[in-house]
Amino acid sequence: CGAGRSTAAISAEGVTRVIGLDASPYLLRHASSQFPIHEFVQGLAESTEFPDASFDGISCCFLFHELPRQSADAALTEFNRLLSHDGLLVILEPAREQYSERPLSLLRRFGWQGLYFSWLAHFVHEPFARSWHECEVAPWLQHAGFELLEERLLFPSRLLVARRRRASS
Repeated sequence: CGAGRSTAAISAEGVTRVIGLDASPYLLRHASSQFPIHEFVQGLAESTEFPDASFDGISCCFLFHELPRQSADAALTEFNRLLSHDGLLVILEPAREQYSERPLSLLRRFGWQGLYFSWLAHFVHEPFARSWHECEVAPWLQHAGFELLEERLLFPSRLLVARRRRASS
């Protein structure tokens, strides 16, 4: 949940129970002070202590490109465990285009914003970003028990929406 803005935004859309999870005690203190009506919990995405099927939806904002592949796989497995049948998983990550496309192409497609985020992507050290961008998302999600419903470029981000598949009998 980082500093809590996404938690507050989900709540503002009418979701009655929203819990923010983050590994950083500093960000959680900030989130709690900025959004005191919400619940914030310290923990790791790949190993929460919530019971099975605790949530109808899970939102991850800029999580997976920060994790080594093994931890990303573990987090996805944990999300499957936490979601109710047909629960939704919403993922927002940096778009791979800012890492893979040439600056002139990004300028043509996205204007100055394309150049800026291309520069930023190569200037900021993100050790696991390349691994995330090389991931074939649909098969990765499917292997973990999810069905990809939507993948949309919202440059400089990419939005993914998946549904937990029902366990086969």
